[in-house]
Amino acid sequence: MVRTMRAMDRAAKQAERQRIARQNALNRAAMLNASAQAVAEYDEMVEALTGGHRITCGKRDWLTAATAPDEPYPARRDDEQLAARARLDGYVPGLLDKILRRGEKVMARLADDIDAARRRDDDLHARAAEAVASRNARTAVARKVVERDPDALVAALEQHSALGRLPFSFEGVDTIFLDGRVIAVVDGLGSDDG
Repeated sequence: MVRTMRAMDRAAKQAERQRIARQNALNRAAMLNASAQAVAEYDEMVEALTGGHRITCGKRDWLTAATAPDEPYPARRDDEQLAARARLDGYVPGLLDKILRRGEKVMARLADDIDAARRRDDDLHARAAEAVASRNARTAVARKVVERDPDALVAALEQHSALGRLPFSFEGVDTIFLDGRVIAVVDGLGSDDG
């Protein structure tokens, strides 16, 4: 009985030592992962600060986009639905379908295919209409930019500027409208910001 108690005590102590060793190993692995993450973040910061000269400024042709005509919305097409309806109308149960009494099931499946085809046609039309609406919205924005609408100019600068990729050195763009001119002032790190 005493030997059994000692063996159980030794097993409990050994299990506790193994648990502590596993916990210490997990803690070391977590510290290494945290250190690797900190190094990666530091490298990204250094790359952002030293890589500002690599940002390319692209030219946009707002006038061509502004003079493009609005696209008409597409008409809804029902090609898939008509094809599914033709398959249902053209179905004639064969001898095997009649013997196994599968004709009703096949017709029910073909009727369900019509509903699915209608949903696909609706989905295709919705995607096409959404694409046309998006292109027409871009044309409307381009018209406002060409007309020198202040809100549209500021929005275009914010959306199309690549300066936002410099989070540690870029603080913002101030836009000033003076005597028919648009002046964009870029705020960045000064020499006193170190």
